[in-house]
Amino acid sequence: MAIQTESRWVGAAIVAQSAESLETVTVVSGSGVLEAGTVLGEAGWIAGRAVGSVAGTGNGTVSDVLTGPQVLTGSYVLTCIATATHGGTFRVVAPDGSRLPDLVLTPGAGVATRYETDHIALVVTDGSTDFALNDTITIVVSGTAPTVEGTGNGTISAIALGPDAECGTYRYICTAAVANGGRFEIVGPRSQSLGSYLLTVGAGAATVIRTRHLTATITDGTTDFAVGDTFRVVVSRSSYTLSAPYAPRTHDGRSRLLGVLYRRIDASTTAARATVLVRAGVVARGALTYTPALQTAEQAAAERALHARGIAVR
Repeated sequence: MAIQTESRWVGAAIVAQSAESLETVTVVSGSGVLEAGTVLGEAGWIAGRAVGSVAGTGNGTVSDVLTGPQVLTGSYVLTCIATATHGGTFRVVAPDGSRLPDLVLTPGAGVATRYETDHIALVVTDGSTDFALNDTITIVVSGTAPTVEGTGNGTISAIALGPDAECGTYRYICTAAVANGGRFEIVGPRSQSLGSYLLTVGAGAATVIRTRHLTATITDGTTDFAVGDTFRVVVSRSSYTLSAPYAPRTHDGRSRLLGVLYRRIDASTTAARATVLVRAGVVARGALTYTPALQTAEQAAAERALHARGIAVR
């Protein structure tokens, strides 16, 4: 007679919660069969770049593109919905379809308007030909490595997320010019300095720079870096609701604890929708499941992270 294992019942790990405590997320394919009580993290974080372009009648320009803590992978589309001489108003839509505050250009020939949200920031400069209705400005956030802004033509590659990575823009700024080399300071998304690093000197030499936020390789080019040359590395997430089993040693979002699975799901071969306790609740310690199995210290850290989200473990 075959032995059958009964799956854990719905809400087995959850002692108390309110309707506002639960959210629906998508658990990525390949996560396996997850029982109620599985501790989940985020998923889908990548490192890459954000590039702006203008299409339509107007010949204004977009520059100084930065990203914020809520940035998503994909295209931010700004569409002209009202025209004005040397100005205009743009509707701004995020990759998930949500609408951000409108961009209203400051009127004036050649005037630059700064637009900033917790998703993206940019500067639009008026051109000699005014923007027309339905002209678009598109900011594409992707996993493609950025190119240098400035004089040098060296490259940055092999960008990997570290345990302290945050969504937003990291800037690698040349602070000292050296023949076939240079010194770069790394500035984080909150304008915090992450250190200053001297490149290995040599024609075509590659230097691996490691911080707890990012690891990247900068390679010397045929034209030397000049002071002020900058790589802008963007860390973004593909969705606010993409999830996978919590994995503190994996730095693609899974080390950011999201919550506790409410009912059993099967995400072995396809993504699965799941209900998750993400705030303001109580869970039973003995019913929590960690996939893969975590060390005792890591489980204790996970419990602290749950507590920080307002979820008590008893």
